[in-house]
Amino acid sequence: SEDQQTCEDNVLAFFKHVWLSGSQEEMVLKRDLHLAWLKKGLVSLPPNFCGLDASRPWFVFWISHAMEVLGDFEEQHWSPQVASFLLHCQDASGGFAGGPQQLPHLAPTYAAVSALMVAGTEEAYKVVDRAAMYGFLM
Repeated sequence: SEDQQTCEDNVLAFFKHVWLSGSQEEMVLKRDLHLAWLKKGLVSLPPNFCGLDASRPWFVFWISHAMEVLGDFEEQHWSPQVASFLLHCQDASGGFAGGPQQLPHLAPTYAAVSALMVAGTEEAYKVVDRAAMYGFLM
């Protein structure tokens, strides 16, 4: 799409500027700012993300995993929230949908189960209706 091409062009221009211009600047992860955005995003995504409503389990996974990689996924705080939200994305058929009240399919099911693994608690693991999930996958 045109938006995708614009995004790719912007990223390419940035990399060319940093690495091909002979710049000695190092890319630095602004950890605190990054974590602040991640934590805010795990609670509520900005309005410009509304077009990605069918990807919500993916955002939960990506954000949770990023926090985990940065060593700041506080299991006691975040696990119940992750589990509660994803429970609302699970369909009676056993699969997970891209958001509450949507149709389940394999991609958000993978993302939801991955996010629940990052959440890492029994409460999170129990969200998955394993018998129904087996039926959904078979």
